[in-house]
Amino acid sequence: MKSFRELIAEYLNGHPGERTAIADADIDRWLAENTDEMVDKFSDQLAEDLNSKQQEFVGSIYSDLAGFHKRLFETWRAPMTRLDSLIAMCMEIGQEINAEYRSSKKYPPSTRRNIMIKLHTRAVQIANEVSCLLKGGYADGAMARWRSLHEVTVMLAFLGRHNDELSSRFVDFQAITRLKAATEYNEHHGIFGFESLDQSMIIQLQKEHDAMLKKYGQQFTNENGWATDVLKQKRVTFKDIENFVDMSFLRPQYGFASKNIHSGVDSIGFKLALSMSSQETLLAGPSNEGMIEPIQCTSYSLIIATCELIDTAPHDERSIMEGVLWRWHERIKAELIEAVETLRQRGGNINLHDHPI
Repeated sequence: MKSFRELIAEYLNGHPGERTAIADADIDRWLAENTDEMVDKFSDQLAEDLNSKQQEFVGSIYSDLAGFHKRLFETWRAPMTRLDSLIAMCMEIGQEINAEYRSSKKYPPSTRRNIMIKLHTRAVQIANEVSCLLKGGYADGAMARWRSLHEVTVMLAFLGRHNDELSSRFVDFQAITRLKAATEYNEHHGIFGFESLDQSMIIQLQKEHDAMLKKYGQQFTNENGWATDVLKQKRVTFKDIENFVDMSFLRPQYGFASKNIHSGVDSIGFKLALSMSSQETLLAGPSNEGMIEPIQCTSYSLIIATCELIDTAPHDERSIMEGVLWRWHERIKAELIEAVETLRQRGGNINLHDHPI
């Protein structure tokens, strides 16, 4: 790509009058006086030139990626295939329970079961997103999405172990979050040229917000205010809920996954995708390393979410399927170790840790 000075020279050569006018002038001073005009001119010109070269630009990238994806799947085929199969099984169980709840009179209307079905559906979707990132070679991105899966699973378990009243509070909490989101949107909508929300909508959201405060009290506006009565504390954090459902042992994995979401210094530190590398590398693309944690954690969390849902609609066949899911989880762990051994034989070092899940 041509430098800015080269573009300026071409421009001046094509405009003799301007070239003559600044023949004896200092080029740096001339650029300083005309920078904005030249930047706009050459930005337009370069944008048009590159339009016709897009395929040329990305063609080699796509070719390299195709080869990479083939090699990646050759290495991780067994655990990735099993994870996808496990996701499909969990989705089928969720669909069956949803159909049973919606179409039969076997179960009475239940806010708790309704919310659990929806949360389980979201858990399956996130697991599918993890799978896509894994197939793309983005282990750290997959781990970041697992963090969301863990949060959904914790909430699903927490609500599942209580009555309809808590699930109703969980739903009603939307009145708090929606007003806050709408207010923030109207404060900043103009930056992207979006239209503001109609004032009548804001008024309606405010009414719904105030109604919830009247119903549950002022502390309902606190973080996770819907859970304060159950946990008997004014401020409830996600960690509190996590402890309640006995999933705090995943706190190390959750903390590690958080580094790939936030922008602290740890976000540029250790990467799963470089776990076998013997030298410091700036990785801006995919890698075939680091799949153990996201695959294993996703398998575990999705199985827990599915088992919690099954507990709301127990059935002998579903109990058998629970056993199958856990056996497959053990198989996944073994297949992951085999895949890592294959990578190790190709070169590099990796530390295999004991994984409690």
